[in-house]
Amino acid sequence: MEQVLKHGRFEIARDQAFNPNLLKAVVNGAYEVAEISLVNRLIKVGDRVMEFGSGMGIVTMHAAAIAGAENVRGFEANPRLVGLAIANGRRNGFDLDIRNRLVVGEEDVASGSAERRFFVDQNFLASSVFKGTGQQSEIAVASANAADEIAGFAATFIVADIEGGEIGLFGGSSIDYIRAIVVELHPAIIGVRACIGLLEQLSRRGFNIDLQLIRDTVIGLCRSSDGQSMDKAADPQFGAISDYLEASVLSQSGRYREASAALRKSVDAAPAATEFHLKLAEAQLRIGEPVMAVDVLERIERTENLDDNGLRLLGLARLRNGQTVEAGAALARLSPEAAAQPHNQVLLARVATRLNRLDEARTYARAAAISCPWTSEYSDFLREIEQRLPLSETPSGPSTRIAGSAPERPRQMYELVLHIGLPKTATSFIQKWLVTNAKPLRQRAVWVPPRQIHAHRIAVEAITNSSVAMRDDVRGILEVPLHEALSQLIEAAPQSRYRSFVISSEYFYEADPQTVRDRITSLTGLPVRIVVMLRRQDRIVESGYNQSIKAMGMIDPVTVPRYLANLDWFELIGNWASAFGGENITVLNYDDLAMRGTILPQFLQAIDAELAKDFSSSEFTAIATENESLPADLLEFKRIANGFGEFGLQKFLCRLIETGHKGPTFRIPEDKARDIIALYQASNDRVARDVLGTDQPLFAEYGGSGEREGVNLYGNLPTEALAKIVALSMKETGQTISALKSEITELKALIGQLRENSGR
Repeated sequence: MEQVLKHGRFEIARDQAFNPNLLKAVVNGAYEVAEISLVNRLIKVGDRVMEFGSGMGIVTMHAAAIAGAENVRGFEANPRLVGLAIANGRRNGFDLDIRNRLVVGEEDVASGSAERRFFVDQNFLASSVFKGTGQQSEIAVASANAADEIAGFAATFIVADIEGGEIGLFGGSSIDYIRAIVVELHPAIIGVRACIGLLEQLSRRGFNIDLQLIRDTVIGLCRSSDGQSMDKAADPQFGAISDYLEASVLSQSGRYREASAALRKSVDAAPAATEFHLKLAEAQLRIGEPVMAVDVLERIERTENLDDNGLRLLGLARLRNGQTVEAGAALARLSPEAAAQPHNQVLLARVATRLNRLDEARTYARAAAISCPWTSEYSDFLREIEQRLPLSETPSGPSTRIAGSAPERPRQMYELVLHIGLPKTATSFIQKWLVTNAKPLRQRAVWVPPRQIHAHRIAVEAITNSSVAMRDDVRGILEVPLHEALSQLIEAAPQSRYRSFVISSEYFYEADPQTVRDRITSLTGLPVRIVVMLRRQDRIVESGYNQSIKAMGMIDPVTVPRYLANLDWFELIGNWASAFGGENITVLNYDDLAMRGTILPQFLQAIDAELAKDFSSSEFTAIATENESLPADLLEFKRIANGFGEFGLQKFLCRLIETGHKGPTFRIPEDKARDIIALYQASNDRVARDVLGTDQPLFAEYGGSGEREGVNLYGNLPTEALAKIVALSMKETGQTISALKSEITELKALIGQLRENSGR
């Protein structure tokens, strides 16, 4: 039985050469939407329309619906598509005149060949006179002179989409009788400069360059009523179009951040060009900047109504920005035709899911799945929604349940766990363990991001402090597109095979909790729990100072104790509790866990009680402790050496520790430690009393086991320690030199042997 696709008001026969992406583009109305928009706007009754590159005949039928099929003639180089286009026309009541010819311009005609090479791509949309990089077959196609065809048909309107063949197409004198042109430019094939050259040529021939007649890389041109051409030097539009086309090329290669920068230049040069703003918003969504995309789209709305494409972008941007209700409001304004398209039905389903209206979400998702039965994308989405419904509310039978799928087990727990990684609380160790063991964790129903950078990208999205956001480390993380980091979590969230979703990042420590809730966690529809591991503040200062000397080249002494708001644990917990509720905060005591050697098992217990039962299974990969603090003697040696440069000392000192160097433990002076504790005593007491509900102190008092077993050697490095470090350094250097000499000797012997062999 022949399968039929709906493209707006027309029915299209499905060809076996259509790949899944093309099928989705057709049913979602995205196929040739730019050409269709401009054809419907610019063709008038009485026009004689000539189309170069008819494809499957969809644009041809739109032209015929206005001008009459007898006034439309098309050319298509791919013989397979010619028959398909004519058949599609008949299916919809049009007797289309489409000819299998490769149309060429004056320069190509001069070559004298009656046939031309044409490369048919497996993806027929990429078929062209230019050889591409895909799977292609070369055929010979009879050629036709564009100027002769235009004159012979007495055409007044041209539509051209010929994959780069547009260059040189409009040189004949017959173009003087053309009223309007709709042409798709292909900067990725012929280059941006060639595209601008073509527009300049058409401008000189009397066609207006109207930025409001640009859709994607398709541009509509109407002949100037006074016949005047445009002065390139006096008009900045060519520069704006050039940047816009450059952005198109960058987007095709996945370089969306660079495309966004180019589009900003276009918008600045031509602020009234709506299409430039829409493409900028689309690029911003690609690089994970939904807030900025919403701002751009709302700015357009202040002066004009958004079309269906703009409303879809606005709905998507608001959804990713955590504005679920507002996203639904934007999508509710779609035209009935657009609202029936599967990709918009999926968006409406996502909005309904966020609002916990699962029956409504199921209705939208089911409609999308029925419209696209050849792909699993929409049917999988439907199944995910159904699995979130209580079994009593989930319909059974083939009409809604996917063939072969079985009801999942009831969910024992269903929550998103955010781990706020405080400084010096084994955060990096925990994160490395989670990422390394992502696969066995998922097998045990616990989802973690496949890459740690994804967790950090989610966290930094909620950093609202501008000074923190400008730090090099944060800016580097922001280079990762937010949609890349979020997409896997959002896709995994509805799946009942997971009971816990864990995101661990030290950047949550810098993030605004309310922003985390509004922009991030609201997108998943999951209940949220916060896990935070606290450490006594003087120990954090002590460990932080050690790290600053070791890795950051600091030469200063321990700072004088002063209150820092970011070490006030009651303030920290209070902020997160105000966003997620105090009952959803789990607090762990790092000092107690470290002393007992149970940091990892207790952390796993906190995020998922079931997981903690078998974390020591052989299926999990053990992670060695890294980034250990330097003992006091090596620390002071490193501090002094920092004043003279790095010299690779950090690696050398770490090797000394690995080879068994035992120095005294570093401790800040007792008086400073007690002063630091005093600064936060009241806050720590409130955490114990109001958060943990205990009369016991949050942390052990200073002076307990191991507190005094250490020294601060600032300005007082013993000669014996210095001599030992230097001796070890010289020994290692000697060993390195000896190893190099051995390698040189071996290389000389090898070279001699090669020379001897070559002499033979």
